[in-house]
Amino acid sequence: MFVAALDSCTLVPGTQRDVILSMADVGLLWPVWSERILGEVERALQKVRGKRGVPPEQIQRDFDYLRSELDKHFPDACRGGWEHLEGTFGLPDPNDEHVAALAIHAQASVIVTDNLRDFPQERLPGELHALSPVEFIERTIEVSPFRAAGALTAMAERRSLSPPDLCDLLVMHCAIGAAIDLVRPYLPSVDEHDGAATSGRA
Repeated sequence: MFVAALDSCTLVPGTQRDVILSMADVGLLWPVWSERILGEVERALQKVRGKRGVPPEQIQRDFDYLRSELDKHFPDACRGGWEHLEGTFGLPDPNDEHVAALAIHAQASVIVTDNLRDFPQERLPGELHALSPVEFIERTIEVSPFRAAGALTAMAERRSLSPPDLCDLLVMHCAIGAAIDLVRPYLPSVDEHDGAATSGRA
């Protein structure tokens, strides 16, 4: 299992977040974040969902629930102690220094972020590198399509979908068609799914 530092932009989209954390549930990765990153997630959700007309109090309730679920299922993911490293990398955007600092402190091998240009490889120490969420999901699935299929089956059950329907949704919303093709042979059929007892992370 490898450690992945999840930038706030990775945690904001719900479906994308659920895929990554579902794979963490089955041991394909160990996610880490920080209080500062979660603060950025909260502000981003307020901005994005506020533009859609969602009342501020509803956004706050939803974030509080998300935070409680993250703390419940990944109690060791939120890390401190990285602060002394912030500002030592010379990244193009100083506001991203805290993400690299977290990654180094947590001994992560990858930063998962949409802002790849803000984490140039020549500025990251050692073997640390940045990947987009799409590429990260694809590479993680490639490690073990069988275990990834288990993660997606549990995710489908939580969403009251059949695994094939969830896969179609992920291809549409997460653009991971090639990786999903690797998973499909290991998924239960629709009949098997309908007859199975549901379980998994809330």
